Amino acid sequence: FSANNLRHLAVGDFDRFNELFDNAKIAVPGTFDISEDVAFTTFDMTIQDIVCYDITVGDASISHVRNSNQDIDVLVNVTQLAVNCNLAYKYRYGFLKGTGDAVVTTLGNSMSTTIGFTSSNFDVSPPSASNVQSCVTNLEITNIEFSGDFVSNIVEIFERFIRNTIESKIEDLACQELNSLGTSFVVDMLALAGETLGKYEGVMGPNVTD
Repeated sequence: FSANNLRHLAVGDFDRFNELFDNAKIAVPGTFDISEDVAFTTFDMTIQDIVCYDITVGDASISHVRNSNQDIDVLVNVTQLAVNCNLAYKYRYGFLKGTGDAVVTTLGNSMSTTIGFTSSNFDVSPPSASNVQSCVTNLEITNIEFSGDFVSNIVEIFERFIRNTIESKIEDLACQELNSLGTSFVVDMLALAGETLGKYEGVMGPNVTD
């Protein structure tokens, strides 16, 4: 992998890579409460059943630092990341209350992570373990489409409060999921990304070594 790998990709370059996430759905466990004082009245909402899908990567760069024959750090920067999510909600605002569903659309997100790989000897053996050493995700919600009872239309007024909660929870989940994917999947994912980046960076083998 090259450290000097800044370049522009053409549309469709990551089609094979994105096939890894075809039909994939990631559930965000738990319920999340929002409470805000608005116009002398408290707006309370509970968000639950968040399920994300349509995960696609538009561009990425990969570099690595070989600390030793047993330790390699791989830095992955992903941009033009898109993901959509469904969720259910219930709310109360004064004497108004209701339930409904929402579709969350995000676009132009980014993710930067450093993954540490270990091996008995990278010169002769593939990685045997991995761990996420750092992870920073920037999620930008572009639209929330609400549906439900007629009274639920009032929820759109408080959309900014909902956006912050959803963005932070999905950002946290993205890093958690990356850490739980397992070494073999991460290596395969990086190898496939390497094949895509190879035409920009020269010959690149299937391993995360030199």
